[in-house]
Amino acid sequence: MKSQKLLIILTCIFLPLFIILSSYQLSLKFIDKTIAQEQTINLIREWRSEQLIISPLNYTYTNLEISHLKDVEKVMAWADSLWLFSVIAPLMLLAFYFSHRNKLLIWKQLYYGSLTTIILLSVTLFSSIFLFQILFTIFHLIFFPQGNWIFPMESLLIRTFPQKFFQDIALFIFSISLTFGIILYLIARNKLKK
Repeated sequence: MKSQKLLIILTCIFLPLFIILSSYQLSLKFIDKTIAQEQTINLIREWRSEQLIISPLNYTYTNLEISHLKDVEKVMAWADSLWLFSVIAPLMLLAFYFSHRNKLLIWKQLYYGSLTTIILLSVTLFSSIFLFQILFTIFHLIFFPQGNWIFPMESLLIRTFPQKFFQDIALFIFSISLTFGIILYLIARNKLKK
């Protein structure tokens, strides 16, 4: 019984992580981007941030902007690694479940994991609506503690990646994650009722 509770807790951690980080990965592929945004993101994802001298106007990023983008590169690498781990962990849990042939436990895991996802996203949405600037600042203080994330409005980096870009990505991640969470929740709840 303790092992079942532990597995439910682990699923409540890894399933939301997997769903949200998968939505993040999809957002980088499918969100509408300008040519400059696409080029910059591609260079960052290919670990070539030192080549960030691009812009549709042939301007170059400043050293401070490149420094920030190199930090973004590290955060994106960390997110990619965490996403890979969040893919492997649920697969290992599912392999354990299937080896024990406990289908009820599988549906409980999916039920509680998807419910946790929905609750987490709801709290995040509510917080973002009323506390966006505070959350944005906290996010940057955590992931960019050296302080190289504040730029003037006329900087190339801000013009290339305005606030709307991040709002669009956040909305995409939220929408896809919530959709997957609700679908999994409804399927699992239906299976548990049977």
